Amino acid sequence: MRNVKIPEQRMIHLEKFPSRVSGAKSLLYKNRFLACFLLAGMILGLVIRYRLLPFASLDFWLDLNNWYEKIRNQGLSSLRADFSNYSPSYIYVLFFIHGLLPSLTNLFAVKFPSVFMDLVCAFFAFGVILSATRSNLRASFACLSVFLAPTVILNSSYWGQADVFYTSFLVLAVWLLISKRFSWAMLSYGVALAFKLQSVFLGPFLAALFLIGYIPWKKVFLIPIPYVISILPAWIAGRPLLQLLMIFWNQAGTYKRLTLNAASAYAWFFEDQYTLISKAGIFFAAAICLLFIALIFFRKRKIESGEIVLLATLSVFLVPFFLPSMHERYFYPADVFSILVVFCYPELFLVPIFSQLSSFFTYQPFLTDKVVFPLSVVSFLNLAAIVFLTRKAVILLYLYKPLRKKRTLWHA
Repeated sequence: MRNVKIPEQRMIHLEKFPSRVSGAKSLLYKNRFLACFLLAGMILGLVIRYRLLPFASLDFWLDLNNWYEKIRNQGLSSLRADFSNYSPSYIYVLFFIHGLLPSLTNLFAVKFPSVFMDLVCAFFAFGVILSATRSNLRASFACLSVFLAPTVILNSSYWGQADVFYTSFLVLAVWLLISKRFSWAMLSYGVALAFKLQSVFLGPFLAALFLIGYIPWKKVFLIPIPYVISILPAWIAGRPLLQLLMIFWNQAGTYKRLTLNAASAYAWFFEDQYTLISKAGIFFAAAICLLFIALIFFRKRKIESGEIVLLATLSVFLVPFFLPSMHERYFYPADVFSILVVFCYPELFLVPIFSQLSSFFTYQPFLTDKVVFPLSVVSFLNLAAIVFLTRKAVILLYLYKPLRKKRTLWHA
């Protein structure tokens, strides 16, 4: 056999193997440590939630307890009744819990689905940050930060509210947008809408992405599909179709107040000015949304993955802040997205702090029957968060020029 001379640069140097193996072991050790840290944080969050479960809020006694009692007593026939002001999707969740765990008390049965969705929302948060930053460390801390956020814990396990349901699917929609899976993203947004109309807070952001061509126009027809599917069981059970289609329309005119303890711009007006200011406020909010869409449409550079998170966060802040008749819990998506954005842009660390403080203070009148700070003062926290987010968006879309090529979602 002829001797073949192997080029020196192609020779395998066995002495390099130990360092490579050592590096792999180090990476494996770091990943294990990160997994253990993540698991410990999740257990801590569940323990805190477990301790808060016995509290029953006024909302539970006035509404949720009665809803669940009807489901418990009437079974499948309860689907035809119009006993709640929520969409059928949430009633199905309660119906499923009753069928799966019939021995649970009404209080625990109402809270259990929201606590479970806290875990789901945290997982989706992990996916968003991992897709946006390609960092397991940032994604893990984002997951824990969402799961351990004070208002996230209070909303589900203490108050027994269900805002985590639609917010989770908004987070999933953003994750899918970053991954460029547009069909699934629009279906996820449709599921969020099927749970609560407040999902429209992300609407201006999505409208801008349609206008710039990031999302294909034909995908818009996927959005109503989940809601249409969600009303079918109730319709089959005997509930009038028109009533099911008008649920959100009827909700819109329920409350005749400028703000229902929401830290919004309307905390600076008097309630006796409702008729005049509420109508003007709707047009003003529409104008703000158009300016937000224009900010994205006339951008000077490409949109990157982190900016998807930033602009989604700004959208869910702007709409409830400038729309009248908002509840304090309508800033729940802003609470979650403000945590995500700081893992893309650490310099925005004040935004989640302001958002959490604002929601925490506005929760107190319902949870402890105490007013910590006047609403007119607390509203400045959300305004400051909006200012920081807007400033960052303007800098990135109009003034910032990358020094090197980066991974982008869409090439203009």
